[in-house]
Amino acid sequence: MARAQTDNQARSYTPGSLLPQGRITGPMPWVIAIMMFLTVLATAAGLALDHAARTLSADISDRITIQIAEADGEARGRAVRRIVTLLEETEGAGNIEVVSESELSAQLAPWFGSDMQISDIPVPALVDADFVTDEAQRETRLAALDKAVKAINPQARVEPHANYLTPLARLVGAIGFLSFGVVALMAIASGAVVVLAARGAHATHRGTIDIMHMLGATDAQVVRLFQRRMMLDALFGAVIGLLIGHAFDRDWFRLRRHEDPYAELGLTAEASDAEIDQAWRRLMSQYHPDKVAGAAPELREQADRRARAINAAYDRIRVLRRR
Repeated sequence: MARAQTDNQARSYTPGSLLPQGRITGPMPWVIAIMMFLTVLATAAGLALDHAARTLSADISDRITIQIAEADGEARGRAVRRIVTLLEETEGAGNIEVVSESELSAQLAPWFGSDMQISDIPVPALVDADFVTDEAQRETRLAALDKAVKAINPQARVEPHANYLTPLARLVGAIGFLSFGVVALMAIASGAVVVLAARGAHATHRGTIDIMHMLGATDAQVVRLFQRRMMLDALFGAVIGLLIGHAFDRDWFRLRRHEDPYAELGLTAEASDAEIDQAWRRLMSQYHPDKVAGAAPELREQADRRARAINAAYDRIRVLRRR
């Protein structure tokens, strides 16, 4: 009996933690982790949409289509040849492409039927081209080019792609700014979570705080104690959420990592941005679903799959080159 009492007295008293250590099991760090994860995803989406809006604006601002709405087929053919020659001699014009009759038939098939022939109706001829010029001189040069093509054929006119696709680029940019607004709201919500958690901890340990005050602890000492604990919990959750969000952004969880987006476009990783854009346009002009609108269902499905793969590869390359 005496020995037992001696053993109990020899045992040292180990005081518990003033604030329970619940960093792994407590809710606040994991709430912060989820908020940080969503914030990283929203930030990545905003940057991607902003880059897409800038790229779309750059792509469409330098692209034009010349339409020759001439009923006489022979006169229309002569006008097309002369306009192509004019574009070849025009500074800043390039990637000139005459839309073939088969492509026009495929695009009009949903409205006129698959058995339609171009010769049956006076379909306008289309000539696509890049028209690179300074922003300050764009309107003046477009007006001069339109005047030149009208001199060749009064029924011809220049249609800049920017007139039709600029609203879409603005919409994409607006959605990008909206995602940055979501990021700001996420940051405010994360701060509110920390404040609420600190107030809850203060209320839970009110009795402990009163005892600390009785022992001579000042308010500043108590506040520092809670600040340190809240800061460590918030930092732990933020790091976890940031790492998971970064993993998703870097595509670490992608299952088919062996796919080469450059090979999908018939290029290598050394290709320039201009070559990538040109290859994407060329392939999309071949496999766009509108090109085979009048074809058999299996051919349309195959073209749709190919077009999605081309767009996915193009988007993947832009993400890789943005890093």
